[in-house]
Amino acid sequence: MLMRTTRNWLILVLLAVNLPALAFERDVHFGLTKWLAIQAGFAVPEADAIATGNQRVDSGGMQFMESAPIYACLKKDLESAADVARHHHPHGGTLPAAPGQRAVEAASSAAQAAADRAVRDSVKQAPALLIHFGEALHSLQDSWSHQGVGEPPRQLVANLACDTSLMWTHPASRGGANSHRPDLTRDWPADTLAMAKATYASLQQYPQILGVKRSPKAWSDLVPAVKDFARASSKSQKHDWFVAQGISDTAFLEGISLPDGKKVFDARWTGHKLPQLASLVSTQHKVEPALLDFFNRFFAQWLITKDFNALAADFGARAGAPGLSTQTAISQADLIARLTAWRLRDHGQSVALIHASEPLSAEQRKAIATVAQSEQGLIQHAVATDALFPMMVKTPEPVPISGFLIFLVSGTDAAPEKAVAVTKFRHAPYDTVLVSAVRVDGRWGIVGIDSIVEH
Repeated sequence: MLMRTTRNWLILVLLAVNLPALAFERDVHFGLTKWLAIQAGFAVPEADAIATGNQRVDSGGMQFMESAPIYACLKKDLESAADVARHHHPHGGTLPAAPGQRAVEAASSAAQAAADRAVRDSVKQAPALLIHFGEALHSLQDSWSHQGVGEPPRQLVANLACDTSLMWTHPASRGGANSHRPDLTRDWPADTLAMAKATYASLQQYPQILGVKRSPKAWSDLVPAVKDFARASSKSQKHDWFVAQGISDTAFLEGISLPDGKKVFDARWTGHKLPQLASLVSTQHKVEPALLDFFNRFFAQWLITKDFNALAADFGARAGAPGLSTQTAISQADLIARLTAWRLRDHGQSVALIHASEPLSAEQRKAIATVAQSEQGLIQHAVATDALFPMMVKTPEPVPISGFLIFLVSGTDAAPEKAVAVTKFRHAPYDTVLVSAVRVDGRWGIVGIDSIVEH
């Protein structure tokens, strides 16, 4: 009873900051794609292969682990920006270019091109190229959720001197860079139906596999089920929909940005093609030992602690230190709340608070703390290294894989040295988290916890 009351209280607080309800995430790119493939006459293993190729574009393989704060801000990488455009923001233009010059149009020739090409390429190798075909379907589907002109996050751009001519973000017209709303199918039912119809049409174009003729169902027969899918607004409702459709293994719903709903969702999905982290201790090259040690100790504690007050006291920048101001450093209360919020197990329930750009109110901070203290409030992993996705810096030479990447941002006589650690949580795979720290009087201290929605 206490847990239910706590959950209801948090939901009421979140409604004040526009809680997202449904997203084009694994439920669409894996689950719905697999279901559509089965309706189109593909055998279940074939449908699995197509869905796997589709989903892996969203950080499901190391080659897809691209992050806007890195490729547009900290490293300035045109090749990575082009890869993100090809997989998520098909626009038909060239880079670099101002956001207004590379708007995404749903179902455009640029959006359809990859799927059409994959169909042509697979004529003689249809059994071998199903994963490649699934990957191509991803950009077609994203052309609906990402349609419009991307809105660069002003605070991130200002803090990290980002190149907005490379950055891909969610459109302003559909919620902006720090919102999951562009991918919320419940908010765009007509777009969701059109996306599914276009996906189904492409699936029907795929060549026969080993000469076996497929017998697809009529699209009109699928429309009611797709509409029901779009209305589902929790992991529980999604699970129920898939089970009703004959797909009983719904572990792929792990990590989607939806609240659990009527039941705790604790299934673990193994569909990633990502290396396992050997340790939380980073050995990233070319990082000053003191800075590397600071973040190694911080992440080791952040991922397991239940005492966020102590964590903030140990690692936060000291109030009143020379060179720090209220504009430079996050308040202690807000730091505690944000450190806690990223560890909440039911990420879909707290996502709106996490992405709030303004300091959290006392009521919001209290709601976060209350949920964290409840049974199953915090995410806990049997093995700590499971908490983070692996990341690595792109360089010509071999580099170690780490759960976070560190970048030195600035350091002048007029301002303290600043560094940023970039990470992705397993339970929140569609968000990139940035932990900012400055060095004052020889001591590193955290001054901010920021994030950006990416998929």
